[in-house]
Amino acid sequence: MQKFLGAGILITFGLLIICIISGCADDAPTEDVVALPPLEEADVDHDHSVPRAHTVKVHPDPDPCLRVFPDTEFTLSFDEGITAVMVNDTPATGAGRNWMVMPGLEVGTAWLNIEWFNRDATRRATTIGPYVVVAGPDALESPAITHGTVRNGEADVNPAPINASGLLFFFDEPVIGAIKLTDEACADLNWTGTVDDRTAALTPVAGQELANNTVYKVEIDVQDGGGNRFRATITFVTKPK
Repeated sequence: MQKFLGAGILITFGLLIICIISGCADDAPTEDVVALPPLEEADVDHDHSVPRAHTVKVHPDPDPCLRVFPDTEFTLSFDEGITAVMVNDTPATGAGRNWMVMPGLEVGTAWLNIEWFNRDATRRATTIGPYVVVAGPDALESPAITHGTVRNGEADVNPAPINASGLLFFFDEPVIGAIKLTDEACADLNWTGTVDDRTAALTPVAGQELANNTVYKVEIDVQDGGGNRFRATITFVTKPK
């Protein structure tokens, strides 16, 4: 009798173990599946031989100490040439690496949402900001030159110090824009022109120095923070040898 009882206990214990093992198999952990993000259009391979623009520099830069106006014009400089660019859904004008746009910002805090199209049809986008946008006075006057290296109509100008130090003009308020130097045939001498804060400067370039007894023109096209534009052509004549 004891032998039969012992055998029964062993059989019951064995069945219990089989049930436990079977139950564990049913509850075996499953492997987690992680969904990959969709491939962005900017990363689709088209033509590796065509360089793509990856970065853009904006002027004026976002600066908490700088105030811009709703009609401020921004310049965009890309690290490679592109075919088109939109800023806050406003198309920019330009070509290659250099573009300009007036997106029409709202008063307050604003960002520039920049989207551009590369030459291989890929597209990229970035956001620049924030900018502090303030309303300018409606009757704000255009900027004016207070003084400069030469005056309009000035004759007998010594070219030597200008060839050494360049040309410099000062304004009565901060401006942005462009300045260039041409000869009497309107050919650009390709001097380096910079407009920063209240000054516009032309830096001499080797091989393009001013000559004696020659007519030169400084062409200035700037605007203040309110979008008021100032254009001028300053003509001067260098002295004979």
